[in-house]
Amino acid sequence: INLTNGPQGITPIQRPPLPPDGIMQFFRTILTPLVGHSPTDAEFYNVMFYFLALVVIGIAIVVATRLEDSRIGRAWTAIREDETAAIAMGIPLVKMKLAAFAAGASFAGAMGALYAANRTFVSPETFDFQVSIGVLTYVILGGLGSIPGVIFGAATVVLLNIQVLQNFSLYLSGLRQS
Repeated sequence: INLTNGPQGITPIQRPPLPPDGIMQFFRTILTPLVGHSPTDAEFYNVMFYFLALVVIGIAIVVATRLEDSRIGRAWTAIREDETAAIAMGIPLVKMKLAAFAAGASFAGAMGALYAANRTFVSPETFDFQVSIGVLTYVILGGLGSIPGVIFGAATVVLLNIQVLQNFSLYLSGLRQS
């Protein structure tokens, strides 16, 4: 059984459906004055997908915050700080590490499904080593164990990548042509 299509990737991936017509019309009336014209179906879909992504991210942040403040989160913190002391306090090390791995995998799966729905195609080349380095950079820049810090770190790196580094690259190529 060929589920993932190997190196050719998974295609086509369905995008989430739009809400019913009544709700769509309500959002169109709100969106029209903001953009200055009646949005096309493609523009409207992109805005709705953006809000869907914000809702999913908000839910992930709430769940991660609640996990952090729970008994399991305190056990994870104890294991991160000192495994030997955590074992001495009676924390089941293997069980808690597996729970942390499962929680991380579920967050990654939810965000991966959202990414795949946005792109409608996923292949192994989409997630190369550069992507792993980027995610690690977000976490290191924002601070390990800080949810708002990681959000700030990701926003900073993405803005640097989009604005500053791109303009710097254009500047350098202009110097090379002169």
